[in-house]
Amino acid sequence: MSVNDFQVVFTGRLRHGYSRRESIAYLASRFGLDFHQIKRLLASGTSVVKRYEHAADAERLAGAFAEAGWHVEVHGSDQPDGDSGQNASREKNDSKPASAVIGGEKLAASDGSCALQLPAHWQALPGLNQNAVIEAGNVENNEFCVVLWQPVQQFDSPAAMKDYCSAQLQQCAHQIVGGRVVRPAEPLSQGRFDGFVGEISARIDVIPVRYLVACCRSDGRVFTQFFWCEAQAFEEKRSLLLSVLGSFNTARPPAKSAERVGRMSRRKRRMRA
Repeated sequence: MSVNDFQVVFTGRLRHGYSRRESIAYLASRFGLDFHQIKRLLASGTSVVKRYEHAADAERLAGAFAEAGWHVEVHGSDQPDGDSGQNASREKNDSKPASAVIGGEKLAASDGSCALQLPAHWQALPGLNQNAVIEAGNVENNEFCVVLWQPVQQFDSPAAMKDYCSAQLQQCAHQIVGGRVVRPAEPLSQGRFDGFVGEISARIDVIPVRYLVACCRSDGRVFTQFFWCEAQAFEEKRSLLLSVLGSFNTARPPAKSAERVGRMSRRKRRMRA
């Protein structure tokens, strides 16, 4: 092994004390796998699910699988190929807190206004949007998320919140190449999130992409989350994006707080294909 030296190996075996049904459901919610992908993964027995250049990245993904209840191994470049007796098993200690085992980072906003629980393979990605308080994703998989907010005075009804989300969808669609609203604002309660969600199709360079746009109100502010990935992979990644969306939580603002305008920046929206 030369470039991708560390392999995350899925064994298909459950750890003691875990429910098979719940662990399978976790594969869908955490990793965005659909029914057929999960079926193939479980049928394959021992298989390499990801290769990394750095051990820390491989161990974070292994931690996410372990948290879900699956036995995994990380095979390192310092061990001979095919020497299964030398392979390091990444069993996680059940006594560790979930935040230490899951591998995904809880990313707080730059101004402390909110936070998201990231998937194990995501990280903070500064530079996606100059107005965002959270910028995160995975460059290799072309999965991205930014969070913005702005203060509001009178949003006293679900109808007003829906109108706001609809306006955000239209505004975003007008700012990006080939932008079109493909799913209008609809109410959604997911985890800690309670608001409205819609979807947009567009192009970045020549790549078709799909956006999920979510809006909610908290303590006199409206937060807007923008998720996007390649259009061809959007349906299989929908559950992953929704799981990140559902982890969203806010903090009460201080007496004086800076406004973060909820608009997509025209610069640095480029997807790294």
